Amino acid sequence: FGESHSIGVGFAIPINMAVRIARDLREEGSVTRGWLGVSIQDVSAEMAEALDLGEVRGALVAELFPESPALKAGLMIGDVILALDGAPIRDANDLKNRVAVLEVGGEAEFLVNREGRELTIEVEIGRRPEDLQTYYESLESDAVDSFRVENLGLTVQDLTEELAEELELSDTSGALVTQIDRDGPAYVAGIRRSDVVLQYDRMEVADAEDFRGMARRTAEGEPVLVLIWRDGRTVFLAVEP
Repeated sequence: FGESHSIGVGFAIPINMAVRIARDLREEGSVTRGWLGVSIQDVSAEMAEALDLGEVRGALVAELFPESPALKAGLMIGDVILALDGAPIRDANDLKNRVAVLEVGGEAEFLVNREGRELTIEVEIGRRPEDLQTYYESLESDAVDSFRVENLGLTVQDLTEELAEELELSDTSGALVTQIDRDGPAYVAGIRRSDVVLQYDRMEVADAEDFRGMARRTAEGEPVLVLIWRDGRTVFLAVEP
């Protein structure tokens, strides 16, 4: 664009990012960027309605990378990040730019919406890897396993030690619910995202794959007793696939 087309259009990088880049180049000879280790996306009007946000705002966490600052701090897939250090987040790009200028090793406070309730999570900001592709490949063997359970209408993943600690569980046994269909049997029964399935049909659940195998063997229309962990307590629910 020519000069006449660029007046009032935000092509320039944010001033705090420019200052940070200049300082890093001066002091270290290279640019360091803050990093959460998440894949985020904008919140659409339909998503905002489904998530009871009241308005289109924030950044939706679509993926958590293994060994990332976000995962270690307890952020979860499906969380909507609403604010960073008290300042509202407009969208995914806004969050990305603001995290990039945070001090590596410093603490940042994130306000998130999780299943309709707001909570604050403190994250120690990491250093963005120079080569993200190499980083992902190096962690591929340690990636958290995730499984879709069609007859119940949900997706579950294994628990990491960090998640178990965050949820105040004694070990990593069980299956963490990461996605759930609002018209599926699990949701109708009262199971929600972030619940941990500990028992299915009175049998202990070892991990996500174990839970999927148990659920697949359930006869259609046969009620099953499920023990879940939610907000520091256990609850029994009856699910009818």
